[in-house]
Amino acid sequence: MSTVESSLRWLEKAGDRLNAILVKETRQSLKSRQFVATFLLLVFSSWVISVFGVAMMGDAINYGASGQRLFVFYFVVLMIAVTVIVPYGAFRSMLGEKDQNTFDSLRITSLSPWQIVWGKLMSAVVQDFIYYSAIAPFIAFTSLLEGFELPSVAFLLLCGLLLSVAFSIMALMVSTFAHQRHWQGILSIMLLIGLLSMLGTTTSSLLALFSDSSMLQDWRFWLGFGIVVFLGILYCWLFLQITSAQLTFESGNRSSGIRLISTLQFLIMNALILGLAFWYSGFDDEIFFIICSLTYIQLIAVGLVSVTEENFLSRRIRKSLPSRRISRFLLAPFLPGGSRGMAYLMLNLGICYGLQIVTILVMMNTSTRSYGSIDEVIPFLTGLVFYIIIYLGFASAFGRIGNGMIENLKPNHVRVITLLVFAIGCIIPMMAKALEFLSWRRYSLFEIINPFATLYEISDRNQWSDPVLVILGIAASVALLFNLKAMVLSLYEIRGFQTQQQTETVEVEPFQIPEAPPASSLEEG
Repeated sequence: MSTVESSLRWLEKAGDRLNAILVKETRQSLKSRQFVATFLLLVFSSWVISVFGVAMMGDAINYGASGQRLFVFYFVVLMIAVTVIVPYGAFRSMLGEKDQNTFDSLRITSLSPWQIVWGKLMSAVVQDFIYYSAIAPFIAFTSLLEGFELPSVAFLLLCGLLLSVAFSIMALMVSTFAHQRHWQGILSIMLLIGLLSMLGTTTSSLLALFSDSSMLQDWRFWLGFGIVVFLGILYCWLFLQITSAQLTFESGNRSSGIRLISTLQFLIMNALILGLAFWYSGFDDEIFFIICSLTYIQLIAVGLVSVTEENFLSRRIRKSLPSRRISRFLLAPFLPGGSRGMAYLMLNLGICYGLQIVTILVMMNTSTRSYGSIDEVIPFLTGLVFYIIIYLGFASAFGRIGNGMIENLKPNHVRVITLLVFAIGCIIPMMAKALEFLSWRRYSLFEIINPFATLYEISDRNQWSDPVLVILGIAASVALLFNLKAMVLSLYEIRGFQTQQQTETVEVEPFQIPEAPPASSLEEG
């Protein structure tokens, strides 16, 4: 057997073991006009940059930073391909399954939603590597010129690849929310605008780092870069889970994975800032506020979806529950259901608030820097937690009571109503001030329905700070009491489910074949 034949057989066996979606998508994408046009434009643009760049530099190409300048143009062309065209192609690939009515046939196969998502994502990664290989000879040409720095170039190319993968994951997640044709067009335009804006922001930031390569020699830069990459991996994992959940059948468990990953994120992010504040004396408080902001924004988004879900659990979910009751009880807050979602919200609020208070105390006691008065930060976080309990507690109670009173009330209706109530609470005090019913310079108790103005008043520790906190605490307690009974019952309901089928012994009499009548009787008849 020749080497070529053995290699082909090995490749055929390897292809059989690969993800079926990856093979299908790679074949379709490499044959598409979009890929061929993008590949040819990438090569042609790089060739034009090389020819005209060398011609315009003339004799100056022998000295100066000519290699650095040429690489900047190559990098911009590459970023357009991998951060705009590849993610948008992944978006259109997922929508194409719905337009061509092939998505339902994929769901009934043995492929799991995770395999479908990974196949789509790996197909985008394969296209990235092809575009990188296409521009590699031109980048190698710049290494022969002056001003070429291999570490900086490798860092930028790695960042471009990571950004392309992250944008592709976000594009796949967005594509799963387009259930109707008019939403597909709107989301396509919004995604394209978002990709172009992120292209400009990320490319300019990376080129600024490339022009000042001394930052790459600072260990603090690598610490910040590691934190950003780590948080990016966590959020990409969450986006993949959301995408997989959207592809799961309605009777399946769409919530537990998202809730578990989000809780793990809250623990890791808050433990990260706690560790930095404890071990690094020069810890910047801006990192603390950024991570706190990300934590509560994500907690509000996940909490709003969780507390408004229907409490019904399908048989498929019940069968997947663990057999031990204590395990089911611990898993209950992460299972679908609005009441269990309220318990999940309170659990994560306690984790985030407790770790952040400990972090503030560590920052005040161990750091040599001045972070201001602790009396300004803790009341702000306390008021924020109260507002989250009030609004999401209202959403949970309204969704639970409304399902029994209104026949066609859906979870999305409850979420929209909650957002409208929040918006009205913010707008009414602003309109009252605009009509001069309230003083612009002084805070009024009427503005307590506006979280932004109230939290600003609390953080400044003005005369209304303590009374407002007391009122918010009472309102949060009332909202919690309205949901407490339903929370407890939903948790104990999971504990009492029978997950295993009980086999009962049933006595069944064997089927007896009647005996044939004697031959004499047949003759007589």
